[in-house]
Amino acid sequence: MREIITFAAFVIACAGISLASSIVVPFLLAIFITVAVSPLMSLLMKRRVPRGIALVVVMGIFGYIFYLFGAIIADAGSSLARDLPLYEQKLNAVINASVAWLDARGISFETGGLLKDNLERIFSSAGAVAKGTSEVLTKSFLVLLLVVFMSFEAPIFSQKIELLGSRTSAVMDNFASKLKRYVLIKTISSIGTAVILLPALYYFSVPYALLLALIAFAFNYIPTVGSTIAAVPAILLALLTGEPISALWLSVYYLVINIAIGNFIEPKFLGSGLGISALAVVLSLIFWGFLLGVGGMFLAVPLTMSIKLALDESKNFKFIAILLSDKAEK
Repeated sequence: MREIITFAAFVIACAGISLASSIVVPFLLAIFITVAVSPLMSLLMKRRVPRGIALVVVMGIFGYIFYLFGAIIADAGSSLARDLPLYEQKLNAVINASVAWLDARGISFETGGLLKDNLERIFSSAGAVAKGTSEVLTKSFLVLLLVVFMSFEAPIFSQKIELLGSRTSAVMDNFASKLKRYVLIKTISSIGTAVILLPALYYFSVPYALLLALIAFAFNYIPTVGSTIAAVPAILLALLTGEPISALWLSVYYLVINIAIGNFIEPKFLGSGLGISALAVVLSLIFWGFLLGVGGMFLAVPLTMSIKLALDESKNFKFIAILLSDKAEK
């Protein structure tokens, strides 16, 4: 009976979180950013910079970064809205030419008709994604405001954690350490991905190169599928605005970069420090994406990692933490 009640409470909690996702996502994002920027804050304070000034410096840096991102997105968004009908016509022409080429060789390609029938839906989805991105940007001020207040409250919060006991303090320190490492490695790899891809985008004359590099940077934070999703618009634009061979070479370039960074470089530095298995990462991506939307996909790993650390301290639900772990240890 207790298990049924627990499961019902879990379902109700998930439903509530999903309904409040517009508030929950900025709040969670602010928490993780606060933890991530704390090393920079500590570095400035060690150099005898007053806490208030250090906070202004850090928030100024992040505010300027958000401003640059917003300017790039706004500029490219207006151009994309203007050119979208033209790209729709070009994509339709490519599909028609491909279907005609296959029909001439006696190959029936049912998918071509399906793509043509859903072409309008595909481009309306692109508009929906752009709208969702703009909504995220409008909430960036709220996130920055929350980070400011959380950063001011951080010393008092640390004292409160210490009052809860040494064990709780150790768990929180472990979580903060792992989160800082994860964010640092992910940020460096995301910047590296964008910097490496940008010359290739310019070389193949792909429009909106800065925006596509920014998309590659942002979606690299989504584990497993983020880099693949980021490659789709770049390859599609290369196909519509250039030669098919250019799109092919750009696909190979994206593939090599994603494999090198995602399968070799990141795992080498992250190692097993996160404490969650690869399967748990994929399942968490699906779960949090369903619950919180795109924001949940970005926060999937930190959220799952924090839940695992909490479940490690629970006698009744420790088995879930064991299932999420990357090691078969009690």
